Amino acid sequence: MSNDRLIYAIWTPWAELLCGTCHNQAAESSTKAHAIAKTIPIQHTDTPQFRSTCDRCDVAVACSYEDVAACKNLVTALKAAGFDDAQLEQTGGMCVAATVRKDGWIAVATLDEEEGETRLYVGIYKSQAHYDDGDTAADGGGLTEDQAVAAIKAELPQ
Repeated sequence: MSNDRLIYAIWTPWAELLCGTCHNQAAESSTKAHAIAKTIPIQHTDTPQFRSTCDRCDVAVACSYEDVAACKNLVTALKAAGFDDAQLEQTGGMCVAATVRKDGWIAVATLDEEEGETRLYVGIYKSQAHYDDGDTAADGGGLTEDQAVAAIKAELPQ
């Protein structure tokens, strides 16, 4: 596969972002399968926010949904920052959030539009009950990926 193309990704009902190959698991080897998978020219992925990686094989992918790609990229950044249990979750329908659970606390990040600009919104909850009630201990919007990681690091118990 050339460097100017990305493999098309599928957002699954079980909260994974998968390349077509991993989703279908139809080829003999991932190398061969990636060579024949449906690809999209990079210039057709309007912004880097639509680019991410497959949850299973880490190949570069293009996602049709900005919120899914942004949350997946945040999960990757959170794992790099030491939050090994960061994951994507379905939040109803096919909506998405990046979540981290630590010592009963929950951090939830989603994509939100604020003053015409799409940025991350992070809510921190003291427990599952607080999350279910929408009772945040801290929250903030208009965040970049780096700001979201910093906010979660600052608020979750160490």
